[in-house]
Amino acid sequence: MLAASWDREHLAVYADALVALGDPRGDVVAIDLHVDTHGPSEELARGKRAAIDAWLGAELAARIAAIGEIRHGFIELRWPVDADELDRMLGVAGFASAVRAIAIEDHDPNLRRAIDAICRVRPPWLERFHVVRYPDAFDDALRDSIAIDDDRARRFVDATPRLRALTVAGANAFGELVHPGVRELCVYDYNAIASLLSDGPPFASLTALDMQLFVAPSDAELASLLLASRLPALRRLDLSRNERHRGHVFELLRRHPLVAQLAWLRVPSLRNDADLGAVEAVLARMPADAELSVARAYAGCTTRPPSSRITMPSAWPWPPDGLPGRVAIAIPGDPFGETVDLRGAIKVLERAFERLAEPARAAWIELWQLISDLPEPGALTDPTDNARHFSGDALALALESLDLSEHRVWADLRTALRNRSGDTLEIRRVWRL
Repeated sequence: MLAASWDREHLAVYADALVALGDPRGDVVAIDLHVDTHGPSEELARGKRAAIDAWLGAELAARIAAIGEIRHGFIELRWPVDADELDRMLGVAGFASAVRAIAIEDHDPNLRRAIDAICRVRPPWLERFHVVRYPDAFDDALRDSIAIDDDRARRFVDATPRLRALTVAGANAFGELVHPGVRELCVYDYNAIASLLSDGPPFASLTALDMQLFVAPSDAELASLLLASRLPALRRLDLSRNERHRGHVFELLRRHPLVAQLAWLRVPSLRNDADLGAVEAVLARMPADAELSVARAYAGCTTRPPSSRITMPSAWPWPPDGLPGRVAIAIPGDPFGETVDLRGAIKVLERAFERLAEPARAAWIELWQLISDLPEPGALTDPTDNARHFSGDALALALESLDLSEHRVWADLRTALRNRSGDTLEIRRVWRL
């Protein structure tokens, strides 16, 4: 019943059945259902921890809490484990019968061992599987070999009848793999699954595909990629994670028959009028009610507005390829200030800009417009002519919400500006050092 209708009523019946069998997992389900209705409490949290420890043991329970979640009596591993750790987990009574999501990463021999272990225990509730393939260590000759052969892939399909979402990273991770139940597929390498590059049985249930090319495919591979006969149910295609290979994306879509059946398509940024024209030609071949969205936009890349049927995000103020050189930021009373690499700054911003609060976004927009207006430094440039002024308070606000763990200079600048107010900063472009 629960398999057919995943709702509170059937979860409650499932919990009662487990309690009647003396299975502490039933208490876990009942506690979570109570929290859903009445809210959490420390007493309920203690009760849940005690029930989970009785079910799985304290050591495994703590590990799952660190890399995943146990909810309504089911286990989801969100961070990957290697084959050795997966073996230990599958060896604990009660784990395999309750796991709904597994993430595994390892080198080829161990990856095959992990797949074999899953085939052996046949986890009945497994719905999401994430696999990362690392080729056999230090042997480049094996990088083009298939990690999971066709026979092993067929056994995996047979052992996971409830699988609905599959993520695969690593070239040649699988050979022929077609799972009849998978509805969502995410690949981080265009050749992670050989089935996506050749003809064969269809992915009968697959409705959504998110694909990153990772490296540029050959002309022959691009021509054979995503055959429509393999993907009869596909309606959503996300190719937006391919900024480095935008040209290949537009070439793939230019005459691809798959376009005619899509209800939703997402593409990388448009850098010029030719990109805009290519996307509009793709849209013309899609159904009349289909949606096409662009992942990111940059100011001034195209000379005309796109079709009203194309969904565009707000344009980012910096140019798509960044700005050459560095920007020097002088702080009153600080004899040194900071010098920031512009392209490095853009990498930080592109990961966070859309999530920033509006005041911080507005500050960044103002700053980048100022930087864009600054003349590039030249050998004969008078430094006093190559300077602008900017509010220290505005820059402090802009920096405060960013994760700057990978950008020490911005982090140092944020520290310098904290607990100050009313500063006017001097900003100028300088030669790249």
